[in-house]
Amino acid sequence: SLGNRDAALAQQLAITTGFTFVWPLRFHLVKNLRRHAERLNRVFEMHEDEITDMALRVQAAGPSGAPLGQALPEGLPVTGIVEERA
Repeated sequence: SLGNRDAALAQQLAITTGFTFVWPLRFHLVKNLRRHAERLNRVFEMHEDEITDMALRVQAAGPSGAPLGQALPEGLPVTGIVEERA
């Protein structure tokens, strides 16, 4: 039916948007925040490789998974810098 087709197209658009814009943006944002934290002698909870892993898990989830390009996955720190190094 037309509704199922629209949902499938929306899912495909979400995946395309995620892989062409959202996930690369998140990857570089986390990378830059981690490096900045290191320069400030602080620890950053997340590594950019985790973004790639999340993107691949969402892609593997298929149409039943949450669309890419929506809310940040749980576990992505809001502030990033969590503690000072000893």
